[in-house]
Amino acid sequence: MLPSHCVPQLDRWLAAASRRAQALDQPANRPSLSINGMPGAVDPAFATQLAAYLSSVDDLATDGWRAFDTPTIEELAVSPLQILSGKALAQRDACSGCACPGDGCGTRKKRAAAAALLPHIVRSGDAILQIPGGCQLTGASPSVFHVWFSAGDDLRLQRLKSQGLLPQDAGPAALAETDAAHLAWIRDALTGSPVQYHDGNLCANCHLSISMPQMADAPLVQIIGDAMLEWAAAVARSNPQNLRGVSQPLRSTPRSTVLPFPTPARIPTS
Repeated sequence: MLPSHCVPQLDRWLAAASRRAQALDQPANRPSLSINGMPGAVDPAFATQLAAYLSSVDDLATDGWRAFDTPTIEELAVSPLQILSGKALAQRDACSGCACPGDGCGTRKKRAAAAALLPHIVRSGDAILQIPGGCQLTGASPSVFHVWFSAGDDLRLQRLKSQGLLPQDAGPAALAETDAAHLAWIRDALTGSPVQYHDGNLCANCHLSISMPQMADAPLVQIIGDAMLEWAAAVARSNPQNLRGVSQPLRSTPRSTVLPFPTPARIPTS
């Protein structure tokens, strides 16, 4: 469960980022990033580590980067937020007065509300999403850089045990149950969404794929952070209008500065 004091902090951060985006002369988005993979492929704390790194090197991240995992998104979805005019996307007791007790509809409603919150978060920018199906749920946004982590079943099982997410005597059956829960979250989150669920192509929309057996010892936080910064800066610089009002020294800065992201209409198609 997300600590209660974190909700007001994230609420203020999202509201400030939204106001900055609205104040730009030319509507633009800051980039965001999604971390994807089946359970055990990536450390649960990876998004937090990546947010700390990007906050230290991205000069234009006014209030730094923030990490959002599944519990965080679900808690925000049932909390009144400034970016939603003080409303929540779902009731905390989503099955109150419901005629279908016991079939999990409350869980599905909260997950769908969590997915509905994601466009508001990526519109603010400087957000890292480490949630099931992030590349599918935010794939329509051109300002999100998607990374896929892949690993074999044996390695994922070993990592889940070492992370305390599965008991030490867990086997393939436990991994299959964990995978099923992961996929169920994506299906529930896509309830009512125009995005179609594809469990056979979970890495759709991903810009970068990381094979953990080959890259486990590499400095992945820096590699992924730098790759995203290069990608976002290259796309932004491809349109000269995005440099309007930016000083000449900033235009030639190294990869640690990400310019405001262009609107979808300005994204080059080739």
